[in-house]
Amino acid sequence: MRAWPGAATPPDARRSRFAFKVTAGGTLHELEEELGRIRARDAFLEVDVRSHRDIRQDGRMRADASPASPGVALYFTHPSAGDLRFACDGYEVWHHNVRAILLTLEALRSIDRYGAVRDGEQFRGFRALPSGVGLSMGVTAALRIFEEATDERTEPRTPERFRELYRMARSRWHPDRTGGDRTRWDQVEAAARVLGVANA
Repeated sequence: MRAWPGAATPPDARRSRFAFKVTAGGTLHELEEELGRIRARDAFLEVDVRSHRDIRQDGRMRADASPASPGVALYFTHPSAGDLRFACDGYEVWHHNVRAILLTLEALRSIDRYGAVRDGEQFRGFRALPSGVGLSMGVTAALRIFEEATDERTEPRTPERFRELYRMARSRWHPDRTGGDRTRWDQVEAAARVLGVANA
């Protein structure tokens, strides 16, 4: 994950892992529904995964994933407020931080019904630059997948280097090749889409 926005919550100040009685899958499903209600585009959830094994073939987090840090950041484009970022690391469990963001979005959406704001004004304090496409895999996770798939570092972080690593990873893990692996191949393809080098 990129530099955390603002001061990180100290581990001993985070809320208990028993704060919410919800599953990761259920929370992510509810988040997608809420993003649909506010007509969000290009939603992207950044999570600090440890390994490609924490990412499913479709680019989503595994339910049993154990990220290096529980902090998460959600990026999306709001139809009237523009590019937004919501970050949370106040809970011990990563998907509880996702749930906190979900509940914040629901609360902000409910403000519209009273008529004191209009055109999504309540969202404008969360403006940020967009950083990806596709819920659940971020740039950091995509780079890590490239590094693990090729045993190479991503530096320098340039489009040319990403394309080079993408070609190496595709060659190494092609499922029709001896020693290939369909799961790794699919993860590389998902990472390439995030980094904008698919079919390079």
